[in-house]
Amino acid sequence: MRGTFAIRGGTVEVTEPPSGSRVHAEIDAVSLRTGNARRDATVRSAKFLDTDRYPLITSPPTGWAPLRSPAP
Repeated sequence: MRGTFAIRGGTVEVTEPPSGSRVHAEIDAVSLRTGNARRDATVRSAKFLDTDRYPLITSPPTGWAPLRSPAP
């Protein structure tokens, strides 16, 4: 399943070295859109995201590491 969420807010902190950088995002869970209204309602229901109780999805700030280049 593919879908989109609206981003409510967030921050990106880039440091030197980059491994100390942080990203924090706040996503509006109710904004889920997959192109199928019935599926969207099911995913937003208490069975999955429970957006009535948890309207906001947050990502805790974590570090990151550089991606490796794919093998040739």
